[in-house]
Amino acid sequence: MTLSVDGFLARIGSMGRFQWILVSIVGIMLVPVTFQTLIMTFLGLEPPWRCVKNSTVCNFTQEFSPSGSDPNKNFRCNIDDNEWEFTNPYTSIITEWRLVCRKSTLGFLTNSIMFFGWFIGNIVFGILSDKYGRRKVLFVSSSLVCWVAFASSFVPWYWLYACMRFIIGFGLGGAIVCLFIMATEYVGPDHRAMAGTFTWFFWTGALMIIALLAYLIRDWRKLSMVTSAPGLILMVFWIVVPESVRWLLTHGKKDEAEKLLRQVAKVNKKKIPDEGLVLQADQKSVQREAGFMDLFGTRAMTKKTVISWISWFVNAQVYFGVSLGSVMLGGNVYLNFFLTSLVEIPGNAFAIYSMNRFKTYTAC
Repeated sequence: MTLSVDGFLARIGSMGRFQWILVSIVGIMLVPVTFQTLIMTFLGLEPPWRCVKNSTVCNFTQEFSPSGSDPNKNFRCNIDDNEWEFTNPYTSIITEWRLVCRKSTLGFLTNSIMFFGWFIGNIVFGILSDKYGRRKVLFVSSSLVCWVAFASSFVPWYWLYACMRFIIGFGLGGAIVCLFIMATEYVGPDHRAMAGTFTWFFWTGALMIIALLAYLIRDWRKLSMVTSAPGLILMVFWIVVPESVRWLLTHGKKDEAEKLLRQVAKVNKKKIPDEGLVLQADQKSVQREAGFMDLFGTRAMTKKTVISWISWFVNAQVYFGVSLGSVMLGGNVYLNFFLTSLVEIPGNAFAIYSMNRFKTYTAC
């Protein structure tokens, strides 16, 4: 008797102890990676400014907020830098390199550079993970994100910092995709939506932690170090995170795949059947290595690819627009970001329910 991967998982537990441990580890690994996706919300935050004491050209007594409506908030652009000062409730890359007035676009450019790197990383690491394995790409990209983020805490020049943010985004393109894949590929189809969405609770938790850390640590370099330091030890999970069994099968490594599934059965305390494992549905993948152009191999596949791209583009625009813009709403910027993140918890719970209750494409 032959079994597919899903059939094998049905025998040994499609969402047992092994899967819960793996999904939890993936979630823990996601936390320091998540820090780097939206930490720029606070690292790039612009504090209010005021005239220096005894200035002969700047005589305003009030503070000016960059998001305020006071018509004089841009008055500083017409005077020397030594005639005004930040009120310094916190520091950021804006205060470090004076990214205001003619340089104001550079503050926003930093995020754009990171997201562009993310876009490139999605393509490059997607190809590499198909060729060299999910596990290797996961740890390389995750470590790249955190080590470069830590190093960026010490850079003295803006353009070097911007280049490092590009590298961080490049790594994010591989890390987040591979983390999601690892969370779902050992799970049976009936539990896959729940397992994949469960990891995003860790994402949400990480965002709320960012708000707390930013509130407690007002120096941007220290905040950058604290949020990147936990990721420096991600390699310790190498010994417990297995390679994707589906990737092993599509690359003809049947013995390794069977060995991993036997380990899954052991952890789940299930008796594994003696039948052999043959992945008949993926024989084409074994015979020919898939490539990027396979996304457009047929009319139906092209349609799915384009719809998926458009959906992700629109969702990303809205999601990151709301998250990054939450600090511009007025009031307490830390509370704004925290509450914007907190609301994702019921959203994730509803996503799990709706994907199980309805068809996945309908729920999404």
